[in-house]
Amino acid sequence: MQAGSRLLDLTPGPLAWSAKATSIAGIQRALAGIWSAAPDAAVGPDGEHHVVARTSVLNFVAIAASPEGATRVLAAVGSLTGRHPSRTIVVEPRDAEGPRRVEAEVTASCILPRDSGTAVCTETIRLRAGGDAGRHLASIVPALLVHDLPVALWWPEDVPFHRPDFVALLTRAVQADRLIVDGSAWHGDGLTGIRGLAAAQLASGIAISDFALMRQSRWRDAIASAFDGPDLLPFLRSIRSVTVEYTASRADPAGTNVVRPLYHAAWMGSRLGWAADGPLEAAPDGRRHATLRRPRGHVDLALVPVASDLPGGATTRVRISAERRRSRLDVEVTARAEAVIVRAWRDGQPPTVRLHHASRRTDADLLAEAVESGGRDPLATASIRLAGEIAEPGAEADR
Repeated sequence: MQAGSRLLDLTPGPLAWSAKATSIAGIQRALAGIWSAAPDAAVGPDGEHHVVARTSVLNFVAIAASPEGATRVLAAVGSLTGRHPSRTIVVEPRDAEGPRRVEAEVTASCILPRDSGTAVCTETIRLRAGGDAGRHLASIVPALLVHDLPVALWWPEDVPFHRPDFVALLTRAVQADRLIVDGSAWHGDGLTGIRGLAAAQLASGIAISDFALMRQSRWRDAIASAFDGPDLLPFLRSIRSVTVEYTASRADPAGTNVVRPLYHAAWMGSRLGWAADGPLEAAPDGRRHATLRRPRGHVDLALVPVASDLPGGATTRVRISAERRRSRLDVEVTARAEAVIVRAWRDGQPPTVRLHHASRRTDADLLAEAVESGGRDPLATASIRLAGEIAEPGAEADR
């Protein structure tokens, strides 16, 4: 091998190889060395010989601000190897004010099928970039991409929407086809991130997948079921209030991430033609209130923290009230381990109860859905847009 990369293991037992490199050119040489040393074929579990070749269909680029974030990315992507073979590039910016350095671990592995066919092979580059290398990712990531393949850019932690290098990386350097984020992982209340996400969506037109919104699909199905019926459907146009309760830190309820609670209202509003009619205002106890405008009236939105020892920002209950022609409908939706429960009261009568079985989804589940969803999802696009509008600060906060 040439300087800048060192091949560590070329034993084709489990069909996995690795190398290290200290430059972008070294990474490219390491990959070339791995594949030149790999066998052309291998015997699979079925006793048949299978062709061993690169089979990437996608570039996964993840920017991890911490080793924990990098580990999270690698675990999720690794579980998708058989479904979405990819070149995965995990970049960990380090010590922005320190000396420039590049340290990379390059690996390739193949899964042999049980029936006839080509082995599924993937490549992973874990890159630690220090100094100005970490500050100018737009100049180093493009050289590592497989050209002519789609690019999914995953930012598992806080996203620096305001930084020029983020904009350059997203729109010019890698020309990403999809941005994947997790708004529930952002620090603080997450509202600055929501505003940045909505602005990035508007400015770039990129397809966006937010795990925080995707996790709520079981809630959405349950809420929609409460209005399932010709006598209940008209109440959707007469909703007066939406209250979302969520877990919050006992020490700092006002600082708890509210992205997931906010998405409940944004999703409903995007489907029913609501618009923000004022800023989301915070009370000292952490409660947040906003007024939304619907075609024929207004909706009072309240996000209510509930002190808990559980991780903050998780929805515990959604309450919806609607009034139509002197008739009232109250809906309460709660969740437990693998189910969502819907209770609906009509004019004070005993409630109807529905139980929806739906498992919580892992990062790997959500990542697979994001990759398989194709272009822009109209529901996600509209929900992110309205969430950004609701999260806009008022005039006093701007001054």
